Amino acid sequence: MGFAMKNLEYLSNKGYLANPRCAILDIGSQNLYHATPEAIRSFVERHGTIKDEHAFEEEAKRISYFSWPRPGERTSYISELLDLTPFEYTSYDVCPALKTEIFDLNEENLPEHYREHFDIVLNFGTTEHIINQLNSFRVMHDAVKVGGIFFHQLPSVGWIDHGYFCYHDCFFIDLANANGYEIVERWYTLAGQSSLGDQDIRDPEQPEVPRSGNCSPNFLTLPSFNLNIILRKRTSKPFAVGLELATSHSAVSSEVATLYAGGSRVLAPSGITSNVRSEQQRWAPAPPPASAIPGRELAKELARRISRRLGFSSDSSSPGNTLSTPAPSVAVSVCASAPQETVNNTPPSQAITPDSAQPDQLPTAAVSVCASAPQEAENNTSSPQTVTPEAFPIPLLDTLSTLIIDPVNTPLDAMVCVEKGRELVERQLFPEAFGYFNRARAIVHQFPHAMIELRNISQLYAQAGALAWSRGDLDKAVAMSVVALEADSHNKAPRELLASIEAMRPGQDTTRHCYVFYDQERANQVHREAIRRSLEFTAISGVIGDVLEFGVLAGWSARIFAETMRDCMVMGDLYLFDSFAGLPEYDSSVDRDSYEIAGRNIWSDKMKFPDEFVATLGGSLEMHIKGKLSGIIRAERIKTRRGFYSESLKTPIAAKAALVHIDCDLYQSTVEVLDALLRDDVLQDGCVLMFDDWNCNKASPYFGERRAFREFLEKQNRYTASQFFTYGFNGAAFILHQEPSV
Repeated sequence: MGFAMKNLEYLSNKGYLANPRCAILDIGSQNLYHATPEAIRSFVERHGTIKDEHAFEEEAKRISYFSWPRPGERTSYISELLDLTPFEYTSYDVCPALKTEIFDLNEENLPEHYREHFDIVLNFGTTEHIINQLNSFRVMHDAVKVGGIFFHQLPSVGWIDHGYFCYHDCFFIDLANANGYEIVERWYTLAGQSSLGDQDIRDPEQPEVPRSGNCSPNFLTLPSFNLNIILRKRTSKPFAVGLELATSHSAVSSEVATLYAGGSRVLAPSGITSNVRSEQQRWAPAPPPASAIPGRELAKELARRISRRLGFSSDSSSPGNTLSTPAPSVAVSVCASAPQETVNNTPPSQAITPDSAQPDQLPTAAVSVCASAPQEAENNTSSPQTVTPEAFPIPLLDTLSTLIIDPVNTPLDAMVCVEKGRELVERQLFPEAFGYFNRARAIVHQFPHAMIELRNISQLYAQAGALAWSRGDLDKAVAMSVVALEADSHNKAPRELLASIEAMRPGQDTTRHCYVFYDQERANQVHREAIRRSLEFTAISGVIGDVLEFGVLAGWSARIFAETMRDCMVMGDLYLFDSFAGLPEYDSSVDRDSYEIAGRNIWSDKMKFPDEFVATLGGSLEMHIKGKLSGIIRAERIKTRRGFYSESLKTPIAAKAALVHIDCDLYQSTVEVLDALLRDDVLQDGCVLMFDDWNCNKASPYFGERRAFREFLEKQNRYTASQFFTYGFNGAAFILHQEPSV
């Protein structure tokens, strides 16, 4: 049993070893083959840390030397290489070896503490030697966690007398169907040849005559092929097997078909077989996949599925309609054609409320709750978009939560996250499902399978928001519409409803004004493009994390960040650090002698809003900004920290940055920020640092943010940086790179 170094590199390159705490179960202690010292070093540097260069070099040479089998010498084990990484390795074998637990796959059950514990199970040339195939594959099934993979490399063609079994595609296809595995990849590899040798070959027409087969010597030597297959576990269901009937002479008996169609027998709860021909259906007809349903029908199909699970049905005779009282017939109409000026031209004193609005005054995305839904809206493409009562029942809309649950310790596999999200949708756990779909589109930017599911969820939350509006609950309408837009930023209905509600709420909004740029329109254009460019880079590059802004002032750039995070589907949190009381005293001589302060005295007022102005906001500046931004992204994603950095940054920052926006103005403050980011391990490889005041002080490298960043790069050896772009007359963006050896 052997495992080539190229197979480890395959697992690494495919991302299966991305989790530094990856747990690996080896079915049979595998020898390591053909590992050069260079390949060992590359693998360890990618997944671990070399602490003692000399000791590592000697160990790499030893492992490499013994990875080429030599007569009379012990071949290296894969465990010896994996010991140089953080990975957890366990082997099951009946023969003692390194990192091996004695375990008989013919008889033993998996220990409970190993159930769904492992990320990867390796079966490289082991199970063909074990007579109890059922127990062997059950143990592997029970050992892998949901989202984990099986990597089988087993004899298929040839391999005469190598073991008890050879394997074929149909075995693994039926195994995958029975257990809901995803077949990720499969291929064959040539592994030499085998010979029948001096065997008694007989003519099939003369079975009683020894050596009657006139067989060419060329046919006695067969190529030996291995079947390689990667399977991914997608559910926690008990292990099941298929019933292979491809060559059966007649239809399967009704008794056996019943057992394999989800009856009392546990052997095949899914009823999956390769060829069951009987009067019974093998499984109930499945609804069409959402990905095959276009446009408006997509939302309706999702709604119908949810309705069936909740026991609602438009067909009163349906068995699923078990409620004692039928669901009310409600139509939620999203009026795409309502004139926007109806709201925007209404003076604040005459603001429309859901109670006072007349039918022709309803703002865009208004909602009508009626006794019956107009049937003609179904076929009239110019009519408002209407969701019928069979779609999203009011009890479901009422119980939706906006507290999205982000997954913890999820594998970096987008499809696994989507499948988990779909399971949660089936259980009506929409906030949790939202979290998994979000994670999938963060791993692979705008991952198509996740985007389809999120469009469905967006429709659900949009209608919950519309229903809340119809009842006069504007706060809930905003919260639901914000979630709908986070799920699908192209959904027009919640965007228009939010705009309508905002127009109804007069008063100051500091986040819409840039107080330090001479041209508001150009400021918006320049900074919005720079922020979008930075966030698009991190999203497409797979830099998953949060956005942190140091220096918020009135929240103008924070608003652009929130809007761009929503529209670019960057789903981390937005951290805002500011004193909300102006700039600190200038303790540093660098700041005191700088051109902007000493030369122009430009910050003499220390960037502080007058108390009289703040009083008009109805609360603190901090809460005003957070309140405004919570109409763009969910309030729980907005995290503010008040105070001067010399004090507020003493508390560790519990974030991982995709983008950091430093608008501190002062050298002293920039140093404090960069030091805290490094200390708290907030930065990561590929994250973007934007400096808003890069060209202050005549762009001199001896002052301000330029000097602080130069000194930061010089005094630590973990990160380097390359300039990404400049923007406006003052800003610059950099991409951080983590040194591979650190």
